[in-house]
Amino acid sequence: MQTNWTAVKIQQQRKAAGMTQKQFAEWLGVSVIQVQHLENKRRNPSGPVKRLLDILADRLRSGEFKNVQSKRKRVKQ
Repeated sequence: MQTNWTAVKIQQQRKAAGMTQKQFAEWLGVSVIQVQHLENKRRNPSGPVKRLLDILADRLRSGEFKNVQSKRKRVKQ
């Protein structure tokens, strides 16, 4: 499912995945600055970044992608 990605939606998806901006940037294969630009309405996602955001949204919806922070907490216990 393709989403019309706004800055707010991008930030919501990152937080739902439990990722910091740095982790999200690594997952997308971009710089932290580019993530900041996406979340601050300075840049719109396109190409592979837009496709990866669509994949993340689908996986979060289906429960296939688990919150990154939750996984870390379970491992530490």
